[in-house]
Amino acid sequence: MAASAAPQVGVPTWQLDPAHSAVEFSVKHMMMTTVRGRFKSVHATLRGDRDHPEQAGVDARIEVGSIDTGVADRDAHLRGPDFFDAENHPEITFDSDLIVGSAPKQEGDRFQIVGALVIRDTNMDITLDCEYLGSRRDRPDRARRAH
Repeated sequence: MAASAAPQVGVPTWQLDPAHSAVEFSVKHMMMTTVRGRFKSVHATLRGDRDHPEQAGVDARIEVGSIDTGVADRDAHLRGPDFFDAENHPEITFDSDLIVGSAPKQEGDRFQIVGALVIRDTNMDITLDCEYLGSRRDRPDRARRAH
């Protein structure tokens, strides 16, 4: 009797759309003011589907050199060895293979993504609280019209 392997179904993947995404932060400075900023260059792959949440995950890469707080001198200091040390550690990474909570089905559903965040040589497990904002399909004719 010959054994047959079950067909492998590929896990859907998506690339983060930088035009519609942001990695932003806010930090208390000297307990008096809040400094806000963002990283302008982020690359991420999302994978999984509602029927197989155990296969879901996120792999993200943030270019440290793309930090922008609106103050050039502060940005240069943050890129330097006192903080991110962008010359020796050019990326912040986040990798996750664990989604906690029910698979989101409608806008407003909440879930968590658990993964490893690496900044410089420091690896920490973190949990991101997330909200499903829905999905839309691009129209097939849209790509032809965009130039």
